[in-house]
Amino acid sequence: MSGPARQIRWFAAARELSSEEVPVAPGPPAFVWRRPNEGLHVTAFGEVAIVEGDPHRDPLGLCEVGASAVQWQTPRPAVPGLWWGGFAFDAAAPRDAAWRPFGAARWILPALSFVEQRDRRWLLATGASPEDPLRRLEVAVQRCSGSEAPAGSPLPTVREVEESRDRWTGLVDQANAAFAAGGLSKVVAARPIDVALDGKVEAIALTKSLAAMHAGCSTFAVAVGNALFAGATPETLVRIERGEVAIDALAGTVPPGTSPGDKELREHRFVVDAIVDALRPLTQHLEVAPEPALIPLRNLVHLHTPVRARLDPTVGLHALVAALHPTPAVCGTPRDAACSWIREHEGFDRGWYAGAVGWVDESDAHLCVALRSALFDDRRARLFVGAGLVPGSTAAGEWDETTRKASAVLDALGGRP
Repeated sequence: MSGPARQIRWFAAARELSSEEVPVAPGPPAFVWRRPNEGLHVTAFGEVAIVEGDPHRDPLGLCEVGASAVQWQTPRPAVPGLWWGGFAFDAAAPRDAAWRPFGAARWILPALSFVEQRDRRWLLATGASPEDPLRRLEVAVQRCSGSEAPAGSPLPTVREVEESRDRWTGLVDQANAAFAAGGLSKVVAARPIDVALDGKVEAIALTKSLAAMHAGCSTFAVAVGNALFAGATPETLVRIERGEVAIDALAGTVPPGTSPGDKELREHRFVVDAIVDALRPLTQHLEVAPEPALIPLRNLVHLHTPVRARLDPTVGLHALVAALHPTPAVCGTPRDAACSWIREHEGFDRGWYAGAVGWVDESDAHLCVALRSALFDDRRARLFVGAGLVPGSTAAGEWDETTRKASAVLDALGGRP
């Protein structure tokens, strides 16, 4: 079922479960979201409604989602999210066959969601009439197993990895030529890694493995038909809670045990400056940490500057995201010149890689940049990794960085063959 969300008032109901109650899954999940450090795990099933991006009016789908209204039939729990989904890095770019089911943007209102938040558990149901979610809740609670959740399917292992170092070297050389010609200060180049697996990936098993390895990241899985887009990203594009805006400026990467140099500091400063410039006309009480901190992850270390502000009451989520996305952390600077360079030189469809995934409700949102991710279909996967290039970047150094980033997904599958 699809159509403009604002034309229909949706209904929702919730029930808290005891610690012994675990719902039996009604089928493969449509969306999985894990924030291990916050004790949050959401598994969403089914689609009561779908909002897709309109390339001419609302390419990210955020106006429709933000205008939707949900009436609660039972007290609303303090858990995140109503609409779950995301959008592409470049909404205007044509989609290749693998990414076409995802479109420029896709948001779902799940029929049923299981939420674990610290030591509490909830079942949430939605429907198009007041009776629908209550009926769905009743059936779901009756199916609760009262025991441990099923183990799920084992993850497949990696059989073959295909990547082109020569193509990457040529791409970095082209970027350095563009820097020398002027008009481009930074560009984020990405490369695909094609992987053959010995079986099909299942969303819950993969996100569980990713979350165990990357507790400081947001782990996600988005399923559309047979395709699955999943990953573990360290970067928040924007988080809004009761009008307070939180953003991660995350750029500049070094191996563990090393310190950032001039190249990484320049790369990071581009991102911080762009975020601040975008936020100034849209927010109040803007606060930026004076110096970046180092955020250690499993195989690398990022420079990180938190940015906080109060959203102007007249500004909506769509305007805020449009001003921020894509940041120099995933695109480059100047933004238009970097986007044009990526379209001309990368040679593949990023799809939702370096776009955003997360949730939106009537007033709050949490959108993460879709990094450290892969698109799965049957027994194949395409991983996406990128690196910020500035004058002086070397193909060998950036190849090593992207290889470390690829390990986020490859290690969750047992590593390279």
